[in-house]
Amino acid sequence: MKTASVRAFIESRRQPLSASVETAARLELLCQTAPEFCVTALGDVRTHVSQKAHLLAGLVRSAVERRQIVEQLNRLSDDELLHVLDGLRLRRLNGRRVRELGLTALAGHPRLAELAAGHRLRAVRIVKHLLGERTWSSVRRFLAVSSPEGDRFLQTRLLRFATDVDSAREAFCFLAGLGFAQPEPSRSAWLVVPWRKKSGPEQFRFNSLALRQSAAARHDLAAGRGMPGELLTGLRGTYHRDVPARNVRELAAPVTRRLRADGPVTSALKAALQNSGLTSLETAVAYGTGPQMPVVKVKAAVVLDLSGSAASSGERLYHPAALGLALVGLLERLVSELDVFQTGGSVQLNGRGIPRPAGSTDLATAVLQAARTAPEAILVVTDGYENHRQGDVAQVIAGMRRLGLTTLVEQVTPVIAAAEDLSRRQLSEEVPVVRVEHETGVGELAARLLLASQPEELDANVLPAVERLLFAA
Repeated sequence: MKTASVRAFIESRRQPLSASVETAARLELLCQTAPEFCVTALGDVRTHVSQKAHLLAGLVRSAVERRQIVEQLNRLSDDELLHVLDGLRLRRLNGRRVRELGLTALAGHPRLAELAAGHRLRAVRIVKHLLGERTWSSVRRFLAVSSPEGDRFLQTRLLRFATDVDSAREAFCFLAGLGFAQPEPSRSAWLVVPWRKKSGPEQFRFNSLALRQSAAARHDLAAGRGMPGELLTGLRGTYHRDVPARNVRELAAPVTRRLRADGPVTSALKAALQNSGLTSLETAVAYGTGPQMPVVKVKAAVVLDLSGSAASSGERLYHPAALGLALVGLLERLVSELDVFQTGGSVQLNGRGIPRPAGSTDLATAVLQAARTAPEAILVVTDGYENHRQGDVAQVIAGMRRLGLTTLVEQVTPVIAAAEDLSRRQLSEEVPVVRVEHETGVGELAARLLLASQPEELDANVLPAVERLLFAA
């Protein structure tokens, strides 16, 4: 397979599929040439959900085992899982493999009851597509009226994919609208069919708390206390339009916001920069507790920016410097031959103390020094503020290209949030910017260095190492 295909996936995996017309073609090619790699990418937290949906559409045509794909799908959040499975419907993919894969992922999901209770309409659309309109109609009929023939039909067509048959049957009864009476919507339908009969309430009780709450909230919104706000908002708009919107905010479950947390190495370095507690970078790197990664056999160079701007301020205090130092220290463990060129800093990074951010940013000179060592790739770890002579790095890169030097140069910028605007902090248009929020991103940096050392045709033995580095976090 082409090395450029894997590199292009790494560059664009965080973007929505619509961001580039070439992304879809690249993903399809990647599914054909490296299906095992694509399966692992399904469970990657950094890959955009729209790209995961396209990967799944490509993997259903591959020879990868269904079990492997389902294992990765089970790692997704409820909303992501439904989005990815709904991609099969939107792309009009059907057939035995699509049906069995989708039903195994949905019916065998450990949170099937919560999925049905919180996303009923979306789940019904997916199941209806996987089974077909006529089969879904038969499933609803046999769920409503139990019989030996109906039980055999349900087991053959649906329940054999479930890990817990009783819980799955209960959830599919809820999806079919059985077991509870839906009140009349508060907004009148534009078309009324007077002879259409409404089904009466069934005579059984849901065992799942989520299903009971969701059914009860259709009659009394207060009964849905603690359920997701999105679900309660939908129920209010359909059945309880007279209930004030503020009640939904009071009844909804608290939204759990993920707080940004530094890694152990970055935290130790921040404390050292503030209190001078550590004696060397090696001591800080020893705090690392990340997964084991393979050593990358490549000759690379790193330009580390420790100028005064790396100190930052406020909640970002010492974040660029500490995360940059952490990445360099961890890379020294992963890369077999790594030369570090420092610009700025109170002292040199020589194992005798932690340099504090100080001085100007003479990145151009450091890049020239790094290029003279003839590395296969150069990483410039900087916050992007070139305050010595602005634009010098761009001229150096342009000069290297005129001399025929094709060495890969990438700008690695430590950020505190993925949404940071770096458009004014890019060193050169020819230098791609790699955002790193956490020290676990060192695996991606090592994977980029490994790919830089590969020829146009990627060695099949190298791809597993790239996969381990890229998805280790």
